[in-house]
Amino acid sequence: MFKSSLKTLAMLGCLSFGLAAGTTAQAQTMSASQVENILGGMMEKPISLFLGVPIAFEKLQAEDRDGAGKSYDVTLVGANLMGQGLGDLSLQAQVAGETRLDLQLDLRELFQGLAAMNQTTASVGTLRVDARLDAARGGYERFRIVVDDLYAANDSNQSEDFLRVDGAIFAYDESEERERVTLDFGVDGISFNERGTEQFYLETVGASFELINLPDWLLHVEANAAFQRFIMAQMGMMPPTFAVADILESLAPLFEEDLIDLESSIEIGTIIMNDVYAEGLVADVAFEGMLLETYYDAEAEGDWTQGTIGSLTLDAVSSWDDTAEPFRLLSFEGATLDASSVYTEGYSLRPVGALLRSVAADVRSLDPEDLANPEALFTDLYFDNIGELVRWALSAVQSSDFEFTTGAIALVNQDEWEPLALEIGSLSFQSDLLVTGDSDQQGFYAGLSGLALKGPEDISVSVGEFGLSYTIYDSLKAIGDLMGGLEAGTLSMGDALRFGLAVYLPDLGMMLRDLNLEVNSPLDGGKVSMDLAAFDFGFEASGLDSDAATLSLMFGQEGLALKVDDAGLDPRLLELVLGGQSPGVLPSTLGLHIDLADIPLEMLMTIADTVMLPPIEVMTEPGFDPTSLAFGAVALLSPLLSSPPSIVVQPSEISGGLVEVKAEGSVQISPLTEPNRAIGSITLRVTGVNELSARAGQLMAELAGDESAAAVDSMELLQGLMGFAMMAGGFGAPTDDGALEFVIDIPMGAPANINGLPIPLPF
Repeated sequence: MFKSSLKTLAMLGCLSFGLAAGTTAQAQTMSASQVENILGGMMEKPISLFLGVPIAFEKLQAEDRDGAGKSYDVTLVGANLMGQGLGDLSLQAQVAGETRLDLQLDLRELFQGLAAMNQTTASVGTLRVDARLDAARGGYERFRIVVDDLYAANDSNQSEDFLRVDGAIFAYDESEERERVTLDFGVDGISFNERGTEQFYLETVGASFELINLPDWLLHVEANAAFQRFIMAQMGMMPPTFAVADILESLAPLFEEDLIDLESSIEIGTIIMNDVYAEGLVADVAFEGMLLETYYDAEAEGDWTQGTIGSLTLDAVSSWDDTAEPFRLLSFEGATLDASSVYTEGYSLRPVGALLRSVAADVRSLDPEDLANPEALFTDLYFDNIGELVRWALSAVQSSDFEFTTGAIALVNQDEWEPLALEIGSLSFQSDLLVTGDSDQQGFYAGLSGLALKGPEDISVSVGEFGLSYTIYDSLKAIGDLMGGLEAGTLSMGDALRFGLAVYLPDLGMMLRDLNLEVNSPLDGGKVSMDLAAFDFGFEASGLDSDAATLSLMFGQEGLALKVDDAGLDPRLLELVLGGQSPGVLPSTLGLHIDLADIPLEMLMTIADTVMLPPIEVMTEPGFDPTSLAFGAVALLSPLLSSPPSIVVQPSEISGGLVEVKAEGSVQISPLTEPNRAIGSITLRVTGVNELSARAGQLMAELAGDESAAAVDSMELLQGLMGFAMMAGGFGAPTDDGALEFVIDIPMGAPANINGLPIPLPF
């Protein structure tokens, strides 16, 4: 961290500020009345000479130190703060140009005097304000506050109740001759003690920012103007819409300059908090701090951000049990952050400035009564301008990436009634955006590894790895086209459908590895445990710009094993169902892949582009009937009727158990074909049914005559298994290798059947 360098930075900053002011002042002079007028004028601004602190005074007078018109002692006679007398407040003013004054104010005596009035013992080594005021520009160009060795304590208990600050600095520089605006803030060694215990300690905190310095734009001036407009609007001297529009227009110049290299950073050192009370616990908190740095490279036309977060621990003990032992409530081993963006060659922020001016013009044209419904107002402004912003983003951004990864996390709750122990090896979040021409792709990913959870009622869950992914295509383009159609009044149903497909039809993926779950059995309190080696889920869309579009749904499962330790069921039945020395009915492996294929999206979109939608102001009216859109949607039925899609069962299987199933086939959706509205067939091949029937029958014979509750419940389940085996045998066609084959046939103009036997199922 930078604690050791902060005091040196503060002293050198004050020294360089003073030397620069002195060098400039040698060639300039002012009269005492000019100095008084400049400072008096600043006191009349909303953000005044003392940055808005409400200091009043009887009069302001300036006295020339040596008669040369260069240096002045300035006194605010009879100063007071919110009615509390401060005496005469003095500062030094040095002429730094034709309209510039360098101000120096030593606040040590004021600080100590205010502390004494409030029964506080205080001391400070340095408490100084240095600023440069430019009357021509109407505000501060530079401002710096430096604090060193600040101490404040309760008069009655100085040794136990006190606040100490080793050093602090706030510096802001927006001088005309500088290419960049710099803003720096830092505090070192904050220690707050109460009842003899250090309740809070902060090693250091600092921030540094750079902005483009605009010759005709001064933060202090713009802030004063914004306050003045707000006050005038409150007093009814100007419409509030004009005040908002003026503020928006004042921000536009920030985006209308050529870009240059810029750097910023935020740093936080070690933080210690002791005796924090929460939910019956007293905790000590230790945080190792964080560092975030960002850099924009104008030549490379890209920005990069890197960050590290230190470890965090919470050590707790019961607040009501003096005999309880302390424990680690939370531990967090830190995190890292990496982000970057690359922009197109020659891109500019000027369109954003133009957009701000456009929004300002829209706001200025509103009636004040429109502000009574801010939600509708915001909606209108959003629809009027979001399209332009999205189109700019598509033209300006090439790629953007973000990644956040944590270390191990552990949480423990030792509550007697709701104990909890959670451990996570790592968490990660990622996102990316890639723009190529007018096409874009956005992806999101979240994952964790090494999850272990133990909760009340002996619930236990562990996961080796879990991941969730989400990818959308051409969403920015679809939004831009949609907004463009709204703006031009040429919005078609095709625009709306493309937007819906891009935003609401993503590629989804989920994966899970090495799952173990243990819970108490709902029957007699025994254990139920489940192991799953792998689970995968996927949903993908392809060929959406053609008449062979496909939606694919995929499930995959491997290594499923279930164990039940429960006296409520016969152990032989559990072995038959769940497996043991030999496979049970429960399958360990699942692979399922179903496609909705040959969707005529190209034809559908061609027709949808000819169906125009009402203007947005009509569709957002309270009395608008959305069912009127259904008449346009009827036109979209034509391609679905003439070229309907198909449901395709790709080679799929259920295996690893006593009964195994393989499936394959396709069904073409045919809305006009009665009675099934579909044509096609799916073939199922089932093995193991005869063995299931034999093992279930043998077990039923063994349980016959046993009147125990476990035997009775087991017999009911066995009867269900036997019923399934008998039904499968009745419908299935035996094959040479002992399997049963089921051909589910959906013919044209005839009822559906299984192996020629009609089934009462509407298709």
